[in-house]
Amino acid sequence: MRIIRSIKIKENILEIQAKCPNCNLFVELNVEIKEELKTLRRGLIHKISDIPEDAPSLINTMLDSIDFVSFYYIVKKGEKKPSSPLSIDNLEDLGFPKNVSLVLAERLKSLGINSLYAHQVEAIKAILSGDNVLITAPTGTGKTEAFALPSFYLAYTMRKKGEEGPYVLIIYPTKALARDQLKKLKIYADALGLKLDVLDGDTSSYKRKKIVASPPHVLITNFDMIHYHLARATKLSFLYKRAKVIIMDEAHTYTGAFGTHVYYILKRLQRLCEHPQPQLIMSSATIHNAEDFANYYLRNGRRIKIVKGEGRKTPLFLVFSYPLESVYSSIAKLLIFGIEKKIKTLAFLNTRRGAEYVLYLLKKFSKFKRDIKGLFDIHRAGLPKKIRVEIEENFKSGKKLALVSTPTLEMGIDIGDLDLVISEITPIDNFIQRSGRAGRRGNPGVAVLVLRNDDPISEYYRKHPEEYLRDITLKYIEPDNEYIAESHLYLMAVEKPIENEELGELLPNVALVENLTRRGSLVWVGNKLYANKEHFYRYFNSNIRGADRVVKVYYRDKIIDEREAVIAVRELHPEALYIVRGRKFVVKYLDLKKFIAEVEEANPEMEQYYTKPLYSYSAEPIKILEKRDVLGTTVFYGLFNMKAIVYGYLLFREGLERAVDEKFLHEPVTYSYKTYGIAFKAPEVDYVSEEKIAGTYHATEHILIEGTNKITGGGSEDLGGISFGTTGIIVIYDGTPGGNGVSKLLFNRFEHAVERARNMLKECETPDDEKFNKCVYSYRCGNNNRPLYARGALEVLNLMMKEKAVLEKEETPEVLKLLDKGYV
Repeated sequence: MRIIRSIKIKENILEIQAKCPNCNLFVELNVEIKEELKTLRRGLIHKISDIPEDAPSLINTMLDSIDFVSFYYIVKKGEKKPSSPLSIDNLEDLGFPKNVSLVLAERLKSLGINSLYAHQVEAIKAILSGDNVLITAPTGTGKTEAFALPSFYLAYTMRKKGEEGPYVLIIYPTKALARDQLKKLKIYADALGLKLDVLDGDTSSYKRKKIVASPPHVLITNFDMIHYHLARATKLSFLYKRAKVIIMDEAHTYTGAFGTHVYYILKRLQRLCEHPQPQLIMSSATIHNAEDFANYYLRNGRRIKIVKGEGRKTPLFLVFSYPLESVYSSIAKLLIFGIEKKIKTLAFLNTRRGAEYVLYLLKKFSKFKRDIKGLFDIHRAGLPKKIRVEIEENFKSGKKLALVSTPTLEMGIDIGDLDLVISEITPIDNFIQRSGRAGRRGNPGVAVLVLRNDDPISEYYRKHPEEYLRDITLKYIEPDNEYIAESHLYLMAVEKPIENEELGELLPNVALVENLTRRGSLVWVGNKLYANKEHFYRYFNSNIRGADRVVKVYYRDKIIDEREAVIAVRELHPEALYIVRGRKFVVKYLDLKKFIAEVEEANPEMEQYYTKPLYSYSAEPIKILEKRDVLGTTVFYGLFNMKAIVYGYLLFREGLERAVDEKFLHEPVTYSYKTYGIAFKAPEVDYVSEEKIAGTYHATEHILIEGTNKITGGGSEDLGGISFGTTGIIVIYDGTPGGNGVSKLLFNRFEHAVERARNMLKECETPDDEKFNKCVYSYRCGNNNRPLYARGALEVLNLMMKEKAVLEKEETPEVLKLLDKGYV
């Protein structure tokens, strides 16, 4: 149990002192309560007895049962009372006729919905009046009803007029979410006599034939399918062209390079639609630059109406936990606590490996705690669809009380009521999405953010928890991404010749047309552009998400898992210990030509051990396409062979920080792929410490990737980076095998990116090096953000802005080739 030594409020500063009785470690928190936190109620806990009356009872029991070094609480405000109770008259006032109001009121009440919230009322009115609308509201506040009820009524009126369907497209980012939402949407469709179907990669050929023969009034799909069928003009493509209403749910996922693909796919669809201006409706829980982001997706300068839902239906208690032990052990113990108290708990881990390890720990603990056995499971990508659905149903029905999940459950898959959400530290946007699942359907909830005790990001937020809540990222796409724009411009011409007057609207940069005509891919005939269809496969790629090749994992000739190849090289190398659904295996071999791995069950004596790979990265320039002398250095853009080499592994015993053994593979495992990127040598810095020098260039790489998303329209998921020790050489590359165009934008706008990165660091600068380093932390860093030296990065960026001449800058490609061969 923690000992609260003192809590004082001086003006707007909250001072907390706490002590752990086991280790005698004191923790001090000085929290400034600022204007930015006005949306949060000051429900900060002074002592156990001062917990607000409306707090869930599990707050008390959890604090008594779990040992934290420090903690910090905030209670989020609930939304205002509903604008009006649900009634036939109120629905009529929104614009539904009486007969429709009667049916909808009956269906809503059967689902336990007895009132509509202010944002639902506003959205319904706007959609019925023909506006383009973006609905932003927290998870569980009825966004589905806000867009489904009015759009289904519009479909109902079109059907009455005898128009051919589908009238409404509902586009989800994942197949799992689409299938999950089908049940709820079908209730509303059935109420209005509408036929509803799903068309995605899991739709059988038999079902597809039925959809073509008898098109539904409402079609649920995804952008991958729209892209494929429009480009190839299949028998299914006509279904998309009839749309009069297009709904994009979970719109915040359409960002970066993937979002740019979606931007162009939507333009392709809009120009082919039989209805000249289909209505666009978007929905999301977390977009903070909502209007700017949404207006990218509209044609002809039309604007979008933003409908915001504030707060939540119920209070949410946020807990920041900084445990003494590993994040995985801490989360496992919290899950055990939840199961023992009969509390439905969902725990989010950021990686498959982390989620599997927590499940493994639960299975291990269940040998001694019989009362938790069989009451937990895991949900993640890679598991067969049938198993995932069964897991969801078992959790929803209460057969399982705890679920460990990767980000697969961040979006709105219905898994029933939840009391407690636990999350490994993650960007605040993700935590908002995850924590929104707690306390739904009228009950207050609790969300615990578990920090790591070996991680600079966690250490910083332990000391400054209020800053975590403000570190919200904005969402961007970049229509000027030539790599993506060219392919979709070509496909537009394949689908329908492009008229000259369309170009200004379809492309931000009409100069791309000249590139395509020069190659003979497009040709002018009169005032129209036609496509040379012999070039189709030069521009068409069914993969719009940047996914890598997948390695299938076999156990006794059965596939038990799948991993992307770039991850598999580190997790599935020979002799690696690998966990699948809580069972520990040893990898026998990995074949990255056939993309298969084979495992066998680990011996009982290995139950206490785990492995970590020893690996290196290199970036060999294959072909330099362009170079620029800019800011005192030379920046090279071209095709690189990215290579990951696993040459051994460390063997750890659980509970020990140091490895018990270091082993080298008989033959190193190498995975390489080609992609595009930039390389440059940064100015020299004069520090005695080699760690500071390496940390300077590492921090420079981070801030250029993490801090320039507004410049490139790409997020950190779209770019990778390597800083080569003390050499000063930095490579930033497209995270997608084959490229995604984001690094080319960085190349073209390099001086703007450097200036923006420099300005961000200047604004963030502080005398406290630890606090300053927070500005260059990356959640995706493969080296756990070590070493990092933000002050050095600011010096480098300042030198670049002053155009400080870099020595031996032209030799960068040759040095990279030497580094690839193992020379240091």
